[in-house]
Amino acid sequence: MSNYKRLVFFIILTGWPNLTFAADAFQQQLQAQAAKGWSVDQLPEAERDFVQKYMEAINSRNEAALRELVHPNVQLYMNGENSDYFDYAFSPNWGDSIPVNARISLSAITVPGLVERYQRAKEAGMEYPARPTHQLEIISSSRREVSVSDYSDSVSIWTIYLVKEGDGFFMTMPCPTDEGLSKWRQSTAPMIKFLVSALKDPLRAELKDLIERGMDDLAYRKYSQEFKRSIFIAKQVLSEFEPP
Repeated sequence: MSNYKRLVFFIILTGWPNLTFAADAFQQQLQAQAAKGWSVDQLPEAERDFVQKYMEAINSRNEAALRELVHPNVQLYMNGENSDYFDYAFSPNWGDSIPVNARISLSAITVPGLVERYQRAKEAGMEYPARPTHQLEIISSSRREVSVSDYSDSVSIWTIYLVKEGDGFFMTMPCPTDEGLSKWRQSTAPMIKFLVSALKDPLRAELKDLIERGMDDLAYRKYSQEFKRSIFIAKQVLSEFEPP
């Protein structure tokens, strides 16, 4: 019996969801897709430079390095009013690393695809300050032994939307309007509520003690490492322990 997992890293809306699909046909499609594309070393120089920097940022859990890959127009959009949205977008749940033998797929975004993406962003209260020109997919597959007679096959896909300018590439993402920011905050509230309820003793008591002693950063890191969640999520979950 085999299970396939698709991990999609969208630098959009709610961050970096982990999605599992059960359809046999789709599982086979993912496995076949993992064999396609280029290796990092086979990419042209500009594409290779971006992919290497992206992989290094993900594998080293370096949020600052990830932000540096973003288009300047997106960076200009960031301010104190929407910092929680961007903190979440750039604090992925550091669960999976990208292996060196990952396959790379890079394709230009067609006009119909761009129109559709703009429409979906508009409906969510988002807008693109930097128009995406390319879609990058980093694909890896692995086999893990579950028991003597059973194994699990995994296919992971990181999807990133890029802007090509001159010989280089930047990441881009939809940015929230006032309406979109409100919608996004409402959409994350149930998830935070669930994670708070899932936090049990003795870890809950330990984290609460750290917060009460003013050791917030240590509590955030401990929660993040324990649950493979971002520091942003850790701050949201543990905010219930902070003094009023």
